[in-house]
Amino acid sequence: MTSTTQIYWDEIKRRLPLALLASFVVGVAAYVVAINIEPTYQVHFSYIVSLSEREAPQEYTFDGYYALQATDLFAATLAKWAQTPEVIVAAFESAQVPLQTEDPHQVSRIVRAEKTAPQLVQVTVSDATEARTRAVANSLQQVMQQNIERYHAEGIPALQFRVVTTDSWVGKTAVSVPIITIAAFVLVLFLGFNLILLLVAARPGIRE
Repeated sequence: MTSTTQIYWDEIKRRLPLALLASFVVGVAAYVVAINIEPTYQVHFSYIVSLSEREAPQEYTFDGYYALQATDLFAATLAKWAQTPEVIVAAFESAQVPLQTEDPHQVSRIVRAEKTAPQLVQVTVSDATEARTRAVANSLQQVMQQNIERYHAEGIPALQFRVVTTDSWVGKTAVSVPIITIAAFVLVLFLGFNLILLLVAARPGIRE
């Protein structure tokens, strides 16, 4: 080793116990925080959309292609519709579940709806407890059904969409306590090594 390298190495060995202690303390703190983070529950269900004609048209209007295109567009509308703040708030009110925030962006994140196929919309409702999540998801389905019926009552007479709701399934997402603990330990140790090297480099007379 060169003399400069030996200085760096000696300083690392001298301060290593302190760096390890700091990493251990932060790791324990991260562990305590992680085990107290509540899991998130998600209710998953889907909408299957099909097109039916309310009244027979006088002229040729749709063939199979345009029927599929119409359901595709309505499915995309349905996905966006389910994520609007007013629909989500109405679902909470109907379920008699208190809403934890009035921020529209936070409200919109409670429901995630994605059109994954021309006639399929997958919906996920997330909340902190299983009971609340189930209640809001069931209420959301009712609110959406009412909105769809209102759309048909006030919409274009020649078109009517049939929306079928699948059975729901409840999932649970919890944080990984070991990963968070190890990541915090390694991060602090890495920063500690870099801080030691920076302090040595800042000493007068140190040259590469």
